[in-house]
Formats: sequence, C-alpha cells, structure tokens
Amino acid sequence: MEFDVCKLALEHLQVDSDGFRSLLGTVHRILEVSPTAFWESMVAIPLTAWTEQFFSSPTLNRLLRRANDGKILDELFLWMVPFVVSIQPVHQASACRVIVKQLMGPFQSDDYAGIVQTYCFKLGLRLLAETLQNLNHGEASKGDRATTSELLEEVERNISRIALLAKKGTSLSEACANVIRQTIELDCKCLLMDKDALDADKPLHKQSCNYFSTLWEHITRSIDSGNTILAKNLLLAVKGLVGVEKFLPKKDKPLPKDLHRFNEAFDGMNNYVSDILEFINDFDPSDMRELFSETEPVNDIIIETLSSNVQVRSTALEIIVTLSGELGQRDAFASLLNTAYSRIMNALSSSLRRVSHKKVFAPAPSMLRLYTDVFEILCNSQDGILRSRTLSSDEMRISGKQSGKH
Repeated sequence: MEFDVCKLALEHLQVDSDGFRSLLGTVHRILEVSPTAFWESMVAIPLTAWTEQFFSSPTLNRLLRRANDGKILDELFLWMVPFVVSIQPVHQASACRVIVKQLMGPFQSDDYAGIVQTYCFKLGLRLLAETLQNLNHGEASKGDRATTSELLEEVERNISRIALLAKKGTSLSEACANVIRQTIELDCKCLLMDKDALDADKPLHKQSCNYFSTLWEHITRSIDSGNTILAKNLLLAVKGLVGVEKFLPKKDKPLPKDLHRFNEAFDGMNNYVSDILEFINDFDPSDMRELFSETEPVNDIIIETLSSNVQVRSTALEIIVTLSGELGQRDAFASLLNTAYSRIMNALSSSLRRVSHKKVFAPAPSMLRLYTDVFEILCNSQDGILRSRTLSSDEMRISGKQSGKH
C-alpha cells in the first residue's frame, strides 16, 4: 500500500499527539534532502496550508507553553528555514511574511517564556534575512510587487524593536543590522525598478513610486554613536541610489504625475541618506577609523561623493575630510592617497565607472572638480605622488589598470 508521507504529515499536524516533534523532524529531513519531492507532493495544496495547520496545532501551543530549553524549540522550528528557502522565489516573500508575522507577533506574548520569545524573534530575523537577500539578488522582486511590499510592511511593523536591538553592544546587533541593510536595499531596488519602467514607458503597479518612510525614520534614529556595524550595513544598502537622477520637465510641459511621484520618493530617500551620513560624520575619530579600516566602506563613501543629490555629495565629502584630519577636499584626498593609495584609487575608479556607465549628469560638475583635484594630486609637477615617490608593484598595477580604463 502506497501513501504520501508529506500529505500524511500535513493531515496529522492537527492531531494532539506525542509524535508531533518526530513528525516535524521527518518533514525537516525531507526538506533538507529532497525539497523537490516535498513540493511535488504539495503541488495541489495551497502554500499557506502547511503554515496554517502548524500554527493552529493544539500540540504546538501546549509544547511552547512548557518549553524551557532550546532543544525542544529546535525540534519544533528547524523545518522553517529549509521550508522557506526551498519555495519558488516568486512565492518566498508571501510565505516568509506569514511565518514572521506569527514569530514576531503572537509568540512574543507574555503567555510564553522568555526563551521562547527570544528564540522566535531570532528565527524571524533569520527568515527575513534569507528572504530579503534572495529578493535583492534574484529576480523575485520583479514579480509580484504587492507581495514584496507586504513583506516590507511586516518589517515596518517590527522595525522599532529591530532598530533598538541593532544598537551597539546588543547580542542581536549584527543580525538586526543585516535585516536593516537588506530591507533598505530592497526598498531602494523597488524604486529603481520603477525608474526603469518609467524610462521604458511601461505601466506601473499601483504601489509604485513610493517608499517606506517609517522604516527609514526609525533606522536613521537608531544609529547610536560608534555603531560601526550598522553604519557599514547602511552604506552598503544605499549605494544603489548613486547613478540615478530625478526626471526633469520638458520645455513648456508639466512633469507627468508618475514622474513627479518618483522624484518625491527619490528626494525622500536621499534626505534620509544624508541624515545617515551626518550621523556617521559625528562619530568619534577612533570609531571613524574603525569603520573605514575595511575596503568596502571606503568604496561606499567615495561612491556617495558622486550622488545626484547635492546634500548627500556634500556630507560624503565632509566625512572624507573628517576622516583625513585635513581642512579641505584636495588636502583630504592627498592625505588618503598617500596613506592608502591602492584602496583609494580602486574606490575612485569604481565610482567613476559606475556614474559614467549610468550616464547621469547631475553630479557631473562636482565630479569634474573632484577628479581634477585627484589628477593634480597624482601628477603635479612638483609634489605629485607619481613623481615624488616610488610606487610598489601593486600600486603600479592599480595605476596602470585605472589609467587604461579612462
């Protein structure tokens, strides 16, 4: 006699039985070894059926109320991550939202012990991070915009606690900072997809040309002094806005409504980016040096000097001046090139390529001033770096590679 293990497991989720944890362990093993087999079995069953049956299980509620160690919680919840990540990308956001809503909502009630609340919140963060990352780096966000927005709304509902736990020194600061980065990056990506659609005269979704201002507001307020982890994640999240500029009205014609909405949302995001950079500029010198001791944040702050938003450009340059300890832009870049030649040259080159490839014109005047300063620093007939010092083989390679690209 043949039977379907996966469907049988689904049917038994509502049975109050001592075999509940073993049943979940079996499903977890199937999802890890052969997720395709699991979803082939579930093909005619709504995606929400499994989660609805699980969360309404009388056995689950009974076990959670008396749970006092991580082993029991693992047995109850380990299936969730492979379950979500094995779902087709276009449906992942919807499934993640349903699960996270439960983990970060009812399971945070005082009806459950602190260990249950903490475990469920951590698991919610992990599921959000996995799903948001897939949306950012895959094609899923180009699918159902409404579903993507619903997931961002779920993060927005929990952003107060996430932002609080992202503060320096908490045990969840790195996990929360990662979720914040992925969330802001996805919000930016959605707006930029709207820009591409407007450029191509394609119809927009009704939720297009908007952004989650409450998210940005909570996040910018949560940057505490010296929180280099959150600052690094935010710099990485917002750099996608560089290389984009607002729509301009054509002669004697008002700007169409959708283009105007895009401009407003783009301005709103950049205002928050400027706030983020101002918080970073107020870091203590030691925290500033720690933040920019790695290559990626250096690249990210130099990229911001080519933003199409004048306030973002100005604040990014202020950070570079502060970091160098000098008084002006030219002296700041001279100091940084003398102390970290390879990293700064790589960052300058990648930033220039990015903006040149996008063919935006708003940052062009300041870009010309900046790169004229850099050229003078390198090639001045009296004290230019290329004349006054002997470059290492690595520096020579970078200089030759960059000059060959421009």
